[in-house]
Amino acid sequence: MRPHFSNVSILYADFGPYHVARIEALNNTLQQKGYKLHAYQFASVSDTYSWNPVYPTGLTVTSLAKTQPKTILKTIKIILSFYCSLKRDKIGIIFLPSYSPLPYFLCFLAAKIYGCKIILMCDSWDNTEKVGYLRRKIKGQIIRSFDAALVAGTPHIRYITKYGIAPHKIFLTSNVIDVMYFNREASKWRNSIKNSILELSLPKKYFLNLGRFVEKKNLGFLIDSYALFVNDHPSTDVSLVLVGEGTEKNKLKELATSLGIPVREGLESVNPSTAKAEIVFFPFQQINTTPLFFARCEAFILPSLQEEWGLVVNEAMSCEVPVIVSSYVGCVEDLVIDEQTGFIFDPQNKRSLADIMQKFANDSSLSSKIGKKAFSHIQQWSPERFAQGALAAIQVTNTTHN
Repeated sequence: MRPHFSNVSILYADFGPYHVARIEALNNTLQQKGYKLHAYQFASVSDTYSWNPVYPTGLTVTSLAKTQPKTILKTIKIILSFYCSLKRDKIGIIFLPSYSPLPYFLCFLAAKIYGCKIILMCDSWDNTEKVGYLRRKIKGQIIRSFDAALVAGTPHIRYITKYGIAPHKIFLTSNVIDVMYFNREASKWRNSIKNSILELSLPKKYFLNLGRFVEKKNLGFLIDSYALFVNDHPSTDVSLVLVGEGTEKNKLKELATSLGIPVREGLESVNPSTAKAEIVFFPFQQINTTPLFFARCEAFILPSLQEEWGLVVNEAMSCEVPVIVSSYVGCVEDLVIDEQTGFIFDPQNKRSLADIMQKFANDSSLSSKIGKKAFSHIQQWSPERFAQGALAAIQVTNTTHN
């Protein structure tokens, strides 16, 4: 069966909330243009995130396996299922999230063998590249074999252009969220009566980090910087809330304790009359409760040493929250206008971050003022923008085909 170039597919390892918003917007756009969209995933369960499986409305998602490809045998089975799905659905154009690790590369080869036009969804940029000369040469050969690219932001355009994809075949943006969902839900939480255990256990004022507790997130640096802020201003009542799970959790708790900062587990109610500086750890939250944490915070902080994009920054800005973001994060150039939509800092300079924290402690109106500007800016980065960028990439590949 030969591919039909009006049949389009998109592949992810699994479908989480981010993907669903994009896919629904893309499906609506492609239907209007006479294309048919098919969605594939390796499996419905993520190895990285604990989010509940979710699926787009009006579109069937094909799961290629029950679990993610952790072994060679499982990988081979998934690739065979992928190839059979391409043939069954007569896919002419496919969006792939990467060319690495191995399962993605084999999907790339399978799509090439079947005769698909392949569009790379790329969120890599110079700061995330950790390969030597030989591997860089091999990577260049692979990237140039894609027919177009849908990339996350401005530094990602430079990165892909460097590897030889023509600028007229590169489009924005692969990394967006449902902005209005987060804004709407955050507004509800701000106006709600505090009667849930989550609400009652939150400090009155706090800085927020929400994500995985892994080394590249640089959360030890965040705790050190917060301790510096507290030491400079021991009477402060602004706490630090960390939401998530990961291998670094116990280490982070031990660090906070060693610095003399009180540590508390989330889901334990707090007495508002004894507000004090503390670090509160909450477990991983699903998308229905994350807007609560954004809605009540002074600012969101992302101190990562390496970050392809940082979608959690999109979430915070959508909730009208100022963002304090490491200069090593991929979204900084496009989303963070320093001292307007947020603040940018050096993730190796504790004093720079502590001083930014102090700005919020000194000015009670700063959070609201910058948060409004952040929301105004992030509205450009919507699922509809993803759909329009994807459509433009499809049209370029079809022009090349014709």
